[in-house]
Amino acid sequence: MTVLLTIGVFLLIFFVYGFTIKFNNYTYGKYKYEFFQIKSLCHTSISYALLYFGNNSYQDAVLKNGDILNGQLLVLFGLIGLITLIAINLSKTGFIIGVIGSIFQLLIYSVIAVFGFVVSICLLGFFAQTKPVFNINSKY
Repeated sequence: MTVLLTIGVFLLIFFVYGFTIKFNNYTYGKYKYEFFQIKSLCHTSISYALLYFGNNSYQDAVLKNGDILNGQLLVLFGLIGLITLIAINLSKTGFIIGVIGSIFQLLIYSVIAVFGFVVSICLLGFFAQTKPVFNINSKY
């Protein structure tokens, strides 16, 4: 079963990658605009991070009867970022292609943003070269 699951995941990744390349080629050929670029990935990743950390900040403030404005502002800035990206997609392409492309783009970038965040935290920990702390006065 594990082998079938692994093959299925690789086939899904291959299919999604092929579809994004074809979709990018189509939109570039027809509208001179590519949906999947590094700058749109960074834009979306930052917006998702603002949404996530803003929501966490808001929930913590509600539980502690604290200031909820910080979390609300972060969520607002994250939503503004996503709406801006969707508006750019719609202005560069038609309505139907813009909506379909934006939905597909946001779904793909959400997965990439989560994995990218985990990888960046792991790389930060690796390159920080943390060492174990030894207590000289310990009996062990």
